[in-house]
Amino acid sequence: MIEGCWHVALFIVATTLHGQGIAPRSYQALEQWAETQGARWMRLGVVLGNARAEAFWQRQGFVELRRREGVPANDRLNTVRVLLKPLREPDVAPYLALVGRDRPE
Repeated sequence: MIEGCWHVALFIVATTLHGQGIAPRSYQALEQWAETQGARWMRLGVVLGNARAEAFWQRQGFVELRRREGVPANDRLNTVRVLLKPLREPDVAPYLALVGRDRPE
């Protein structure tokens, strides 16, 4: 990774709390804190086909950069959507100029 890019490796809300607005509020608090610490971008990967997660991250303003196929997870291989949310710049170009591995293939 690069300076200014924060990667969300795991973001889980208990099933019993789904639908109560906890997830967006928690993520927004994380994002605001990251910005105060110098974050320019938020990045994460979401498994293709996890419709709830894909929709959640889209609502938070993330955009897909690329897809990585064959990512191992326990006993299966997944396709992972690499997502990014620029926090200071209006587009992803400055990030992609610095991080070649996330450029669309």
